[in-house]
Amino acid sequence: ADLREIHGAFELTPDTTVESPVITPLNFVSARRSSRDRYSFSWNLPDDASGIAGFSYSAGRSRYGSPPRKITNTSRQLNGDVEIKEDGQWYIYLAASDYAGNWSETSVIPVYRDTVPPGPVVFEEMEKDDTGFVKSNTFKIMWQPPDGEPVDGFVYNLQLIDENFRKDTEENVLLKRLKPPDKGNRDPYPYLAYSNLDNGIWGISVSAVDEAGNISEPSSKLFKLNKYIPVTIITSIDPVVDQLNRI
Repeated sequence: ADLREIHGAFELTPDTTVESPVITPLNFVSARRSSRDRYSFSWNLPDDASGIAGFSYSAGRSRYGSPPRKITNTSRQLNGDVEIKEDGQWYIYLAASDYAGNWSETSVIPVYRDTVPPGPVVFEEMEKDDTGFVKSNTFKIMWQPPDGEPVDGFVYNLQLIDENFRKDTEENVLLKRLKPPDKGNRDPYPYLAYSNLDNGIWGISVSAVDEAGNISEPSSKLFKLNKYIPVTIITSIDPVVDQLNRI
């Protein structure tokens, strides 16, 4: 209850409202998709004339849902978690109750669960000469991201399959030697650029990674290089002093 002054006297007015708590996600970002099953969050303790008795929370599909009007957490328990095991858009609901029996408006944050990997990438054709070799050992490998959902990057593996670029071996035999994408090799762009790569038969495998961390099936590609330009790399210089002490 609150006191208010009327004509020099004070009147006790009933407490009929509760401030809504503010939800803070702990192990997820509400604006991004997530592949986890359990979502943890915390909240503040609102100021209230009657004092906060506790809180109730739950999760559901409707943006306009609300938790049961039954206290599940005391005023000292300012965190909780919900289990979500179906993909799609969900919402977490939280409401506060005071000792006067009032309930706050429901606080809501969105959660999007996504456990389905994106589709595979599609490689673009590389420019080749009349004999099937890439036109230069300095080149880009480009691909098209999968359609239908946000992609957060790509993982890849570039591998020299055989130094003998003249060897005539069936493609499926060579592809068996190609390792899957290395999760440590990650790039945000749908291409890779290389300068004066060694001659040989090369392979690359690429997978798309979506916002939730799901990884697509790898796409693989072979290509041959035979136009390496020899370069001299100087790693150290030993000074020599002449008869006039000049270096």
